[in-house]
Amino acid sequence: MAKTYSLLHGAAPHNWALAFEPCLYYQNSHLALMPQPLQCFGWQQHGRGVVALLLVVAPKGQVAQSLPFRPFGGIQAMPGIAPEQLAAFLTQVQAQLQQQGSTGLALRLPPPFYATGHAAWTEAIALAQGFACTQALINHHISISQQPFTAGLAPMEARRLQKGQAANLQVVPTEDTLNAQAVYQFIAQCRHEKNRPVSMDWPTFEATLEAVPHSFKLYSVMHQGQRAAATAMIKVSPAVWYNFLPASARAASALSPMVFLLNHLYQQAQQAGASVLDLGVSVENNAPHWSLASFKAHVGGQPTIKRTLQKIW
Repeated sequence: MAKTYSLLHGAAPHNWALAFEPCLYYQNSHLALMPQPLQCFGWQQHGRGVVALLLVVAPKGQVAQSLPFRPFGGIQAMPGIAPEQLAAFLTQVQAQLQQQGSTGLALRLPPPFYATGHAAWTEAIALAQGFACTQALINHHISISQQPFTAGLAPMEARRLQKGQAANLQVVPTEDTLNAQAVYQFIAQCRHEKNRPVSMDWPTFEATLEAVPHSFKLYSVMHQGQRAAATAMIKVSPAVWYNFLPASARAASALSPMVFLLNHLYQQAQQAGASVLDLGVSVENNAPHWSLASFKAHVGGQPTIKRTLQKIW
């Protein structure tokens, strides 16, 4: 019997039966946090459920975006989906967006290591359908293996890790909201000192902690009772953990607490069976931040490109 497919279109959060588990940013618990109305497009295989999903913010008369306010968007799909079905899905989404008054579609694609077998097809299909690359950002990630974190360190970073260990640095998780606000304020202050943006305000940060507590964890590096570094660890999927908003105090720079913290995060992800620690993009004022990219490479980060594809009609 031939497989039949149809396009679903509605608001988020949705109540569709999915044939796969999407990443955190496409789960209803996280979608409820979006500050703007969100539209869901699903590609339903009859008798199986939704096998592909695309989320967009699409004000009339503007380019639809997939996905603002999140690290990435694009199509999430069931592993093994046929490329011709991805192509048909993307074609019908564009037709629907045109009909409702959007002037184009921008896809903020994830780095390649988030792929579940379909991401490369998505990019190739979009380019074949007239999309063009409008942004390409350097993204680093650490592949997690049975080897220790130290196996990927440059000699200088290995010495810095040993220095932090000798100074008796400690990594402490944060569980309650009161301490979470203190961690957030520390992160904001440290990033402000270094002219690095804070991409999430406190109300949104707090709401995210409450909405997805098992996927959004805070860690601090403490030295002699003072916070030396902190980060938010986002479990985007069982395979990929994302190091979000890392920050360290200038006063603690001699101890290199961020290297110490990354070692701890690597160990935690390793024990949980994750395969990738995403270090994010290296950007400052929409330009490459080369010293940050160099640091990520020195701690074992492997570079990839995170692309945005756009089509105007």
